[in-house]
Amino acid sequence: MIRKYARVDAQPHTVKAIFRDVKNWPSWMPTIESLRVLEQSDDRTLVVTRERLMGRVTTRQLDISFDNHGHTERQVSGRLKRWQTVWRFAEPPTGSGTEVSTQI
Repeated sequence: MIRKYARVDAQPHTVKAIFRDVKNWPSWMPTIESLRVLEQSDDRTLVVTRERLMGRVTTRQLDISFDNHGHTERQVSGRLKRWQTVWRFAEPPTGSGTEVSTQI
């Protein structure tokens, strides 16, 4: 398991909204070359991505579920189909902005 933390200079609701806008991930996520939405609802999105990961181009299908604290990406097909990433967005204990955490 890998855990990473970062602080972003934006409020949690703003950071959550950017991540929820899945269709625009290729514009700011450098690994994603293209993305196609297969299904979408308020709390779940199913996508197919073409990504450059670890020096290889791969196609992955992700089932993304959203909740009040962030979202979880479960890979349902592709080379690493047991891959799961949990993203959380919270106000930091001190200061402003958003504490972003990810667990892979």
